[in-house]
Amino acid sequence: MQEIIMYSWGFFIITLILGFFWIKIAKKYNIGEQCDPKLYQHKQNTPTIGGIIILIPLWIFVILFPNSTYFFIMVFATLFFLCGLIDDIVKLKRKNNFGLSWTQKLILHFFFAIIFCTIFYVTVSKSIPYLFFNVFFFVFFVNAVNIADGLDGLVIGNYILILLFLITAFIFYDNILLLNFSIILLACSIAFLIFNFNPAKMFMADAGASMLGALLAMLTILGKLKYFVFIASLFFILEGLSSPIQILSKKYLKRRVFPSAPLHRTFLRIGFSEKKVVFLSWFLTLICVIIATFLMIYT
Repeated sequence: MQEIIMYSWGFFIITLILGFFWIKIAKKYNIGEQCDPKLYQHKQNTPTIGGIIILIPLWIFVILFPNSTYFFIMVFATLFFLCGLIDDIVKLKRKNNFGLSWTQKLILHFFFAIIFCTIFYVTVSKSIPYLFFNVFFFVFFVNAVNIADGLDGLVIGNYILILLFLITAFIFYDNILLLNFSIILLACSIAFLIFNFNPAKMFMADAGASMLGALLAMLTILGKLKYFVFIASLFFILEGLSSPIQILSKKYLKRRVFPSAPLHRTFLRIGFSEKKVVFLSWFLTLICVIIATFLMIYT
C-alpha cells in the first residue's frame, strides 16, 4: 500500500499539470461553461470539460499497471465520458445550457450500463434480479452525480469523501486491486478540487460528471458494497431524486415539491450562500461516511 500511495503523488502532480494546460487550451478554443443565465451568469465561459484531466491520468495508470479489471473499468468510464462529451458539445454549439434530452441521455446510459452489468452477471453474480438492480443502480448514480454538479466543489468534494469510504472498505475486505485504483482516483480527484473549489477555475461538465458517476457505480458493484454506498452517498441520492420528483410533480400534480430542483438550488433560493451549501453537503456526506463505515465494520 505504501508503494501505491507514493505513485499516487505522481498522479496528483500529473493531474495538476494537465489542469493548468487544459485551462489554457479551453480559453484559447472557447471551451467555456454554458450556464443558466438566471442563476449562474458569473460562471459563464469558465473553462469546462475538465473531467479530461482525471480521465487521462487514469489511462496512464492502466497503461503502466496493466490489468484486465482496470481496463474493463476504464473502457466503460471512457464510454460514459463520451456520452457526457456529446451533451457538452451540443451545449457549446448552441451556446446555451440545453444539450441532449433526458430521453437521449438515459438511452445511452442504460445501453452501456446493461452491457457492463451483463458482463458482471456472466462472470460473477449469476443472478437475474441482481443484474436488474445493478443496471438501475448504475444509471441512477451516473445521473445523480451529473444532477448534483452545479456549484463550485460540490460534486468533487462529496465524491472524495465517498472515495475515502470505498478505500476504507477495500482495505477492510482486502480487495487490493480495487484499493489501488481507488487511491489513484482519489489523488486525481483531490487535484481536480484545487481547480474546482470556489471560485472555480474549471468545471468537470457532463463528460466528467458522467465518468465519475460511472466509476463510483462500477467500483461499488465490483466491490459488492452497494448497501453501504447507499448510506455513504445520501447526498447524491437526495440530489438525484429531487429533479425527477420535481419534474413528475409539475407534470402530473401541477405543483412543485421543492422551491427549486435539484436540491442544492432550493438552499440557494432560501438564502444560503454557495459556499455554505457546499460545506453543509460535505458535512452531511462525512457523517454518512462515518455511519456507513461503522455499519460495515460492526455488522
